[in-house]
Amino acid sequence: MMTNLAISISDLKLDSIITCPGCSSVGIGEAEEVGPFFPQKDEQTLKLNPHRWNKAANLLFIESPVGVGFSYTNTSSDLYQLGDEITANDSYTFLVHWFKRFPQFKSHDFYIAGESYAGHYVPQLAEVIFDNNKHVPESNYINLKGCMMIGGAQGQIPASEGLALSKGQVIST
Repeated sequence: MMTNLAISISDLKLDSIITCPGCSSVGIGEAEEVGPFFPQKDEQTLKLNPHRWNKAANLLFIESPVGVGFSYTNTSSDLYQLGDEITANDSYTFLVHWFKRFPQFKSHDFYIAGESYAGHYVPQLAEVIFDNNKHVPESNYINLKGCMMIGGAQGQIPASEGLALSKGQVIST
């Protein structure tokens, strides 16, 4: 999986971490929507995004599933075993290892956000985290506080409706 972290610039000592799984969270989400900079057409210049989310939170952009966006695999058979469940489990495994590699973020509140088809990835990843948190050692515990979907592709729910899940409540906007 390809990832990128945008560190929060706020004065808060324990800013939340928001992860943005999906294709292409780096190429679209970070570079064109909520990331700190917008790449310019000359491919040399970056422009500061006045509406960047890292004004208030750390942002971890995850390209998933493997093989989309900037992500890749060293095992070509992985590309024939893709699906939402595998994507959720791969993302969970990645996050457990990421928090071990960057323990300074372990105690921060953790949120998952996404748009479009991430309307599938976000709740499935949240469920994997929630289920695993019940029985994992503290070293693998993820401090999940909620998730947010913007225009999430959820099947029967119109894509124009936003959904947020926070502490067991579903809120439709």
